[in-house]
Amino acid sequence: MTPSRYKLEYEYFGLSRSQSDYILMTVADVQKCNAGSITICPADRALYDTRPVTCESRLYFQTLSKDGLCKRSLMVRYRKPTLLRHEEVWVFYFPS
Repeated sequence: MTPSRYKLEYEYFGLSRSQSDYILMTVADVQKCNAGSITICPADRALYDTRPVTCESRLYFQTLSKDGLCKRSLMVRYRKPTLLRHEEVWVFYFPS
């Protein structure tokens, strides 16, 4: 299988202790937090129910589907033209 990388909008995923809600945060959002034995962040971000409605939550809860919510990019650098099959899809690559 060809390695791929998910294109995520948020770098941080926070989960409530009860695991019933989660929050998505960027690096800039996390820098606004006061870190200590307990990290406290400003309450200016939305909390989401744990139903997988974002790519990040689907990855965390391992509920991926083929609806296109999670975007991926291939992580290959072939030096010559290549033809690969990935399940039902054929991928052609031309380096020039």
